Amino acid sequence: MSLPKIDIATFSTTQPSAKNKKLTFRPFLVKEEKILMMAMQGENIEEQVVAIKQIINNCSQQEFDVDSVPLFDLEWIFLQLRIHSVGDQLNLKFKHRDGKNKNDEECAHVSNVNVDLKEVEMVYDESHNKEIEINDKITIFLKYPNIETANKIKNTEDVEGIMAFLSSGIEFIKDEETLHETKDFTQEEVIEFFEQFNQQQMLKIQNFYRTQPVIQHDINYTCEKCGGEESVILRGLQDFLE
Repeated sequence: MSLPKIDIATFSTTQPSAKNKKLTFRPFLVKEEKILMMAMQGENIEEQVVAIKQIINNCSQQEFDVDSVPLFDLEWIFLQLRIHSVGDQLNLKFKHRDGKNKNDEECAHVSNVNVDLKEVEMVYDESHNKEIEINDKITIFLKYPNIETANKIKNTEDVEGIMAFLSSGIEFIKDEETLHETKDFTQEEVIEFFEQFNQQQMLKIQNFYRTQPVIQHDINYTCEKCGGEESVILRGLQDFLE
């Protein structure tokens, strides 16, 4: 006689980059929680990335390519998984910057702050644009980094690595009436094209990455010891991981 199967409820959430396309997931179970706990015990970002991808894959109720979607999609989906699996309340600890409150009084107290994850929003910047005009004849179309490429660029200070990352973000190049897809060219050819940009054109590309959608929550709290008021902005999934 076999052991009984437990019915597991599913929930729906949206995929922000796909015009809020509906996706269905099940909450993560003990086996997924174990994966996450093991990854979070260390400080290896790559292991945490692998764990998040595996958990989303395990819980997805449809074919879903975690390697191709933008980072902010996975951050939003994982946040919803956390809400439906563990709960919507998160306790975080904060202290005054540099050990002083806003009145310049010393206070090293660590405050416990409760965060309602249902209040976390996907923030869209009105100045954000995937379409970058290089000049009156050439326009490039950028693509969002996935979770692996985003974490690689955070951990590199190598100029060549940064150049390779930025150039790999170009998906299409429109030259008057011709649309070129960069995957049809070698990496070296795309980098050579990229190296022709001037500073103003580079600033436009940097603005694309700086203003891309992100999960964000603003917190205002009062220190339990000195009564000093503080404000904190939680931005990106890493800020919401315990």
